[in-house]
Formats: sequence, C-alpha cells, structure tokens
Amino acid sequence: MDAAALNAWEGHLAALGQRIAAAVAGLDAAQGDAVRPASIGLGDASWALDEACEAVVATWFEERAREGPLSLLTEHHGWRHRGPDGEGGWRELNGFAHGGPRLACDPVDGTRHLLLRHRPAWSLIALAGPGPDQPRQRDVLLAHAEELVERVGSRGRALGARRGEGAWVQLDRGKEALRADGDDRVDHGFVTFFAFH
Repeated sequence: MDAAALNAWEGHLAALGQRIAAAVAGLDAAQGDAVRPASIGLGDASWALDEACEAVVATWFEERAREGPLSLLTEHHGWRHRGPDGEGGWRELNGFAHGGPRLACDPVDGTRHLLLRHRPAWSLIALAGPGPDQPRQRDVLLAHAEELVERVGSRGRALGARRGEGAWVQLDRGKEALRADGDDRVDHGFVTFFAFH
C-alpha cells in the first residue's frame, strides 16, 4: 500500500476506535445490561458490552465495504470478506484474494477490566496490506489502539504505529512520538495480571 492509502486508512482506523470508545462511554460498563453474558464467540465469551461494540464494528465494516474490498477478523465472527456490489451496497466476497486490506479488530481488549472497573481497556485494530491468505504479524503495516473510558465526554489516549515510522500517542495537543525512557528498574513498571477461575 502506498503512503496516500495508509494515510486514508489511518483516519479510518482512528474513526473506528473513536466510535467504539463512544459506544463504551454511552454504557455503564459495570452495571445493568453491560454486564449480562451474551454469547460465546469464536474467541471468548461475549458480554453485552462486547456485543454493543461488535455492532459498531459491523456497521463500520459495511460502510468501508461499500468503498472497496476488505477482510476483517473479529473474535465474535472470525474472518469476513466484503466489497462493493456495484450498486452502492456491499456483498460477501470469497476469501482474501480481492486486492483489499486485511484487518484484525478486538473492539474491547479488556472487557473484564471494564466490568470490574479496573484499567486499562483498549480497542485494538491492525491493518495488513492485500494478500492471498490470513496475514501474519509481520504483515501489519498500521495499527491503532484507542483507550476505552466509561465517562461520557471523556476521551482516552490513542496510540498508533506505522511500519518504518515508529509509534505515537495522540494527545489533546497533537501527536507525539513514543520513546522509551531508558529506566529499566522493575519498580517503575506496571504489570496487570488477572486469573479467572
């Protein structure tokens, strides 16, 4: 993919992350319907919170498929392939050989964190260029991570990375490059660990 296409997709991924974040902010993630178990997807158990965010991704996927072919992997649905139908809509495609990007999206990475009011929880999206089959990590060209915050009107951090250009954090004042601080002391680190039995 050329730089112009990656620039456009960077905007598409950021917009999807923001739409997912808005859906989470509109729910009370620790009460009511959000904590209701909903189903068992292809990857893990889904909660109502996950279902609401999967619906956002499904709508976005249909919108993008009207514009051009793409493949999308989510925990709930596995791989799906869609593209324009020639009449302003979208249609199902047969496999990866369509010439469009291949994306993986975990709309809520850390559902249990949100349900238990722990942090952090993120929406994770990765894009690989066109290819004949499932992409590998080495194929990823662009990634976006959107922090999910439960409060309406609040915005979490957004992180992004592009192959060959490093990673950045999106702050109110704009993008800033991410750099390690060189402090290798373990007591200055942060580790999250949960065991669900």
